[in-house]
Amino acid sequence: MALSINLRFDLKKLGDSQLADRLRRAVHDQESAAAAASPHRLKWSSRGLIRHPSAYPVLSVMRCSSFDIGLAFGSWIGGEVLGITAISRLLKLHLAICEVRDIMDELRRRGYRAT
Repeated sequence: MALSINLRFDLKKLGDSQLADRLRRAVHDQESAAAAASPHRLKWSSRGLIRHPSAYPVLSVMRCSSFDIGLAFGSWIGGEVLGITAISRLLKLHLAICEVRDIMDELRRRGYRAT
């Protein structure tokens, strides 16, 4: 795991079965968001230094196949404030990816390995 500030205390409080359920929901949300964003797709997605869902729209970075966005904050402005649907859908995909990565980090912290 990269150097970061993990503020995902909510995940640390969950039991293993609850975390597994949360992962299943997060993967489903990611797949749904990817389908909704089609034909656009993310080329790259990074969570940034602070690990928390509230920080991701401001501090994370995403790159898209159709246009260059950069900071996710620009996507939030373009999608939520200006109502640009494609950007809003890509931001939702990016946030879903961040959630899956956070859960996977917590599983690794607990000693689980992906098979």
